[in-house]
Amino acid sequence: MILIADSGSTKTDWIILDKKKQYRIETRGINPYFNTREMMAEVISSSDLASYFDSLREIHFYGAGLVTEEVKTQMQQLFKEIFSGAQEVHVYDDLLATARALFQNDAGIACILGTGSNSCFYNGQEVGDKVPALGYLLGDEGSGAYMGKTFLNAIFKRSLPPALTKEITQKHGISAAEVLENVYKKPLPNRYLASYTKIINEYIAHPEIEEIVANAFNDFIEKNISRYQDAKKYPIGFTGSVAFHFKEILETQMKKRNLSLHKIIKAPVDQLALFHSYSG
Repeated sequence: MILIADSGSTKTDWIILDKKKQYRIETRGINPYFNTREMMAEVISSSDLASYFDSLREIHFYGAGLVTEEVKTQMQQLFKEIFSGAQEVHVYDDLLATARALFQNDAGIACILGTGSNSCFYNGQEVGDKVPALGYLLGDEGSGAYMGKTFLNAIFKRSLPPALTKEITQKHGISAAEVLENVYKKPLPNRYLASYTKIINEYIAHPEIEEIVANAFNDFIEKNISRYQDAKKYPIGFTGSVAFHFKEILETQMKKRNLSLHKIIKAPVDQLALFHSYSG
């Protein structure tokens, strides 16, 4: 059996390949940047994966937060301890997952727009040039956290029409005290901020809300995609829930910049299963 995982900050999609059969499992996100070793082990051990611990021979884990070789090695050691029967354990960052899912063995610019954001130039074999994401405090343009932050700023800085602000805050119980508590005192503020994309999507018909999404995508294009040499010569693809749910706005912004949109997929894991089926 082969285990393939695509993990972000919010959730992890797992696929177990057993000859021609597939088993799917979803767990909370596993990100070593935000989670301790004990927390990550608990997520795996308390899930339905536990029943497969002894039967998996090959593991391919793609995840967010794997920013250094040291962190990748630590994750690899963790998986070897948990899946003690595995003969091969491979750990990759989420950019390679996106690149392989979007382009398989062809070149292109691969982008992630989910809770966070990221991008790279993929030469068909490996990640080449990469503009650093810098996380939700310093970067993550176009991401759910970025949109959530902008949306909340617009509410409390009175940038939205008063009637719209009143409707949103009353319907969803949004208060400055609650927001500040979650952002500055509770864990995983990036997930909290990204959760507001559901409300943004609910009110997307309002021009002021649509503008928040469009500006976020424009910032991502300007500060990330446009920084790659010959960006207009390569196909550009996206994975992630934010890219998927706001794809019409994303398509419009890409077209305005005369950029070649390859495809938008919600999650890479199915295409990764194909990739490893072919390569294996």
